[in-house]
Amino acid sequence: MENRSLKTAGALPYFVFFLLFLPAFIPLRAQPGLEDQRKSISLRFEDIGPEQGLPHKTVQALLQDKMGFIWMGTPASLAKYDGYEFTSFAYEYFDSSAAEIKQQAINVIAIEEGPDSSLWIGCAFERPEKPVLFHFSRETEKLTPLLYDWENDSSIIQSPVRNIHIGQGYLWANANQLYRISLEALGLGREGFRDLPYHRFELEMPSYLEWKIWSIYEDAAGRIWLPGFEGIYQWMPEGDTLKFHSARLPDLETPPIFWLFDLLPMADGKLLATTFIDGLLLRFDPEDASLEPMRAEGYEWSIQSLLANTNELWLGKDYGSGGLKLLDMETGQVADMDIHAGDKALFPITQVMSLLKDFSGNIWVGAKEGPLLKFNPEKNQFHLLSFEPNTPNTLAPGPVSGLAQDGEGYYWIATLGGGINRWDRRKHTIEQFHAQPGNPDGLYTDFILGLDATENGKIWFGEGKYVGCYDPAAGRYRHYPFGAVVHTLYTDIQNQLWVGYYGALGRYDPAGDQFTIFNAPPTMAIAEDSRGGLWLGFSSLGPYDWKQHGVFRFDIQKEKIEPFELPEGNAFCEGPGGHIWIASVNGLYRYDPSAETFQRYGLNDGLPSPVVNAIQQDGQGCLWIATDNGLSRFDPEKEAFRNFYQSDGLPANTFNPVSYKNEKGELFFAGNFGLLYFHPDSIRENAVPPKLAFTGMDLFGEPVSIGEDGPLDKHISLARKVRLSHWQNDFTIHYAALHYKNPAKNRYRIKLDNYDQNWRDVGVQRSAGYTNLDPGRYTFRVKAANSDGAWNDEDIALAIIISPPWYWNWWSKLLYALLFAGAAYSIYRFQINRRLALAEANRLKELDGFKTKLYTNITHEFRTPLTVIQGMAGQIEGHEEEKEAIQRNSRNLLNLVNRMLGLSKIEAGKMELNLVQGDILPFLRYVTESFHSFALSQKVNLNFYSDAEEAVMDYDPEKVREVLSNLLSNALKFTPGYGKIQVVAKVQQEDSQPYLELTVSDTGVGIAPEKLPHIFDRFYQVEAGSTRKAEGTGIGLALARELVELMKGTIEAESQPGAGAKFIVKLPITRNVENVHNKALMGSLDPEYFVEPEANLNSAVEPEERAATSGTIDQPDNPSKNTILLVEDNRDVMHYLTSCLTSPSFGGGRGEAYQLLYAHNGREGITQALEH
Repeated sequence: MENRSLKTAGALPYFVFFLLFLPAFIPLRAQPGLEDQRKSISLRFEDIGPEQGLPHKTVQALLQDKMGFIWMGTPASLAKYDGYEFTSFAYEYFDSSAAEIKQQAINVIAIEEGPDSSLWIGCAFERPEKPVLFHFSRETEKLTPLLYDWENDSSIIQSPVRNIHIGQGYLWANANQLYRISLEALGLGREGFRDLPYHRFELEMPSYLEWKIWSIYEDAAGRIWLPGFEGIYQWMPEGDTLKFHSARLPDLETPPIFWLFDLLPMADGKLLATTFIDGLLLRFDPEDASLEPMRAEGYEWSIQSLLANTNELWLGKDYGSGGLKLLDMETGQVADMDIHAGDKALFPITQVMSLLKDFSGNIWVGAKEGPLLKFNPEKNQFHLLSFEPNTPNTLAPGPVSGLAQDGEGYYWIATLGGGINRWDRRKHTIEQFHAQPGNPDGLYTDFILGLDATENGKIWFGEGKYVGCYDPAAGRYRHYPFGAVVHTLYTDIQNQLWVGYYGALGRYDPAGDQFTIFNAPPTMAIAEDSRGGLWLGFSSLGPYDWKQHGVFRFDIQKEKIEPFELPEGNAFCEGPGGHIWIASVNGLYRYDPSAETFQRYGLNDGLPSPVVNAIQQDGQGCLWIATDNGLSRFDPEKEAFRNFYQSDGLPANTFNPVSYKNEKGELFFAGNFGLLYFHPDSIRENAVPPKLAFTGMDLFGEPVSIGEDGPLDKHISLARKVRLSHWQNDFTIHYAALHYKNPAKNRYRIKLDNYDQNWRDVGVQRSAGYTNLDPGRYTFRVKAANSDGAWNDEDIALAIIISPPWYWNWWSKLLYALLFAGAAYSIYRFQINRRLALAEANRLKELDGFKTKLYTNITHEFRTPLTVIQGMAGQIEGHEEEKEAIQRNSRNLLNLVNRMLGLSKIEAGKMELNLVQGDILPFLRYVTESFHSFALSQKVNLNFYSDAEEAVMDYDPEKVREVLSNLLSNALKFTPGYGKIQVVAKVQQEDSQPYLELTVSDTGVGIAPEKLPHIFDRFYQVEAGSTRKAEGTGIGLALARELVELMKGTIEAESQPGAGAKFIVKLPITRNVENVHNKALMGSLDPEYFVEPEANLNSAVEPEERAATSGTIDQPDNPSKNTILLVEDNRDVMHYLTSCLTSPSFGGGRGEAYQLLYAHNGREGITQALEH
């Protein structure tokens, strides 16, 4: 069969006129067979088309700018590519006739970058009046025509601008004639580059020639060279002229018309020129302008473009046929490029329009009608043998299911459905073996599962329920029947053949030409360790129940099997130290025989998939692991994984459990795609860190356009800072690592100074959003690594200034500071006053406490003498009126003492409730009626009402009596004759809690609103006029409130002057104590509580019959007697004073010599004095 080089996958762009530096092609020459024959080479490219956003499938010009962006010229527009997205630019102009801005497509064929990063664009148009030379501003991303007659609406340049060059202080444009514009003039800032001075060089050539010069090149010495018709022009700065160097050499046959196309610098300082003559290159020495011919053997087309590295050149042309070729500079031989993208072969590239090698080492090829191709040398380190329809020397179709190498160096490849293949790598031939129905001397089936080669050169393979054996030397087959489907074959170090099948384990006995069967689980993988044991992978598809055991070790000598509780094993490999590495459906396991321990590696450790299908160890001790989701290299010492995917050059991400390592250290892995092979030492990491650039900005999810009124006055890739309003604090910044080997795997770290504490690893995410940022100054920073983990040392930064709102500017802050200072001073003064008030309150509290303590001590001391006085007064015989006065006043004083002590006890928290349960309404009625006779004596109507039949509750009779008595005495005290007092008891409910509402209302003088808040204060007395009839001690109501609160109730007062007063007591109704009959209760109380209420009232209300009266007492009016006026409102005191003044012993026996006058109060006293 014919030689066929191996297929690879990748992508490459189209080109026409350059030669690329390509170091990766040196290892490509070392591929097996290339040293013997190099008529074609298979390379894998990545194809990029309109599906990925390419604006047009034909790319006519390629440029990578200093920042790292790839710029493309297409027949429709200028395009920018960052490895992820395309951005297209058309020419926008104002149409005065339509009074609107329109867009015009431009046919870009040349791109050049200026020193200020702006771009200069050369175009071709069908109509010569249209502009063909443009300036593209990177800041505004707008195109502006140059050398255009705006008045006549026509272009000064009437031909397509094929080349542009910036050098020697000029912009050079090749448009059939040579045009030159001073960079100084371009930098003067003329509006729209109008009225630019320029110079056109007149070239003396035949007028029928469309192109006189082809390209522009500046060498290292700053000399400008212009290859073109029949030779090379040199610009002479001394006279500003062009000097011609002819390429018609005496010993070189040249056609009547020919051109030199492009110039390429060589390592020796010379220039290599491409020509119109088939396969001819010219070495040009710029020092003496000498030319030396060089032939590209086997290349039958003109060479328009080439790019060199060491001893290899890429050749291309942009018209006719010829496409893309590779030239070996040592042999002069040219190889065709078989271009593959992914797992498919592309049609041959016939017209190369553009060619570029970027900073990362990728080669971009633009071809007519596309697609745009990208070639990555590192992705071509993986080689592929696969099935290619209608192609000789191809692998048979079907997944690869077995692989072995015999002693002759042939590779035997088993497939499912394609039989067996024998691959001769030296001759690049593949021989296929297929089943022949009815012929026993051949394969029984094309579905081969498992294959191995023994030392005697025989090939063993599984064919259904048979083990087949093929002897290549004799060309004969043997077939050995098994009771189940054969899955795997393995030859151990003793050259013994082992067979794993869905029944047990078999070993071939050469002496008897038969198999010995061992009891074992259904086996799908076999490997031998250095201790004489076989490791067996259990197949869950077998008919046996092996419980949780998925891996076994079979001791060959002892014929003993040892199970391990591991998931299903797919492959085994023994590493340094006797460690056994096990590929399973649940990760990678390492078994340490000495410690008998397992260690698992899974997704969290970096493994790309938990399903591991095959393992091989390279010469450096690293493991190569084939999984269901990529190929991984594992360094056991560092415990680090490096994963490879289809985007890294693999034909697919899913592998089969078939692998092999040959004597040279090459590794082979199989899959449905065919056979992948490579040498681990050739897999190198790209150490070139990526360039970084900001690519866009969003506000509230919408892209920010460039404009003076917006945050960006220039494109964000050139911006150093962005200023935002306070409300523009929800933004997203986009960025890109401009490394094109595998952009999808470039990684990023970001940090927002003044917000983030540390750098954040965001993986492959290319944008960062922030919301609700406070006004202030921030700096957004980005770092990036290429797909192989090479990080750049420096980050890119963008200052972000969020302006504060108008109410937070400097003058606002000053105003706020003044206001704050004033407020702080006010608060300070308030706190000072509050502290003073608190200190005063504490002083008054202490004084009140002292007063209470003093009263308590005094009253406590009063109790004993009063008790003695009362007792002794009762024993006095006679003087009934005086004795009754003594007992009455001492009893009043003792009652006052008891109230004071009660208050003190409550305040100390020592008073307890003596609760009983019963109907409280009769009790309240009884207490009220006990005041009835006294009320009648005061000509006051006293009534008790209740709308409830009963109110059974827990209450303290003594405390309730004290409260009601105080309220009644207070009402009697302030109610004049013919007034009315009502006591009303109701049962109410609030928030599901019943309570007793007791209301005592009168028609007395009332209380002023400003005095209501104080009536429950201790010792507070309401001023009621000049009489003391309504005065008291100020203790009764205070004691009532304390008692009500002790019973967990409330008391409040309502009153208006002249309208009487109302006191409302609310007591919660509970039933927690034992029932006590109400009648028995009242019978047990002291009758004094009910029979003689006057005793409790005299401290506050003096009964009318005891009050002192004005006038004389039982004395006739006698003008001869001296008159004494007595003013006193208490009758007892008045009686005592009278007895003293009328006593015979008063005044030396002259007591009866006085006329006594009496007045009840001061006003009456004045009246009496004036009358007498």
